[in-house]
Amino acid sequence: SETAITMNAPQVTNSSQSDGMGKFTGKLTFTSVVRGDAGPIKCRAFNINGASQLSAATSLNVKYAPESVAITGVTTQVGVKGGAISLTCSALGNPSPTFEWRRLGSVEATGAK
Repeated sequence: SETAITMNAPQVTNSSQSDGMGKFTGKLTFTSVVRGDAGPIKCRAFNINGASQLSAATSLNVKYAPESVAITGVTTQVGVKGGAISLTCSALGNPSPTFEWRRLGSVEATGAK
């Protein structure tokens, strides 16, 4: 027999194995993975007689495009002719994003953090 239980985004399904040894399996399905789903995941089996210990953890690594891109620090830089200035761009992303700098529509530089 198979029973499906929906809890927020993940779906939990319990189904019987046909190995004749009384082995059961549980399945966790994320129908629409989001960043907040990332991290360690463990499982536990239980019935009316008690509960097992938690399983060893597996890790869910969620990949996503860069977001929250911003130049951090001061909003206006003043440069003196012949001097140097530095700007820092930050973004969230997995894997780590690469940055491209543009000035008046032309590409100034491309590279990693």
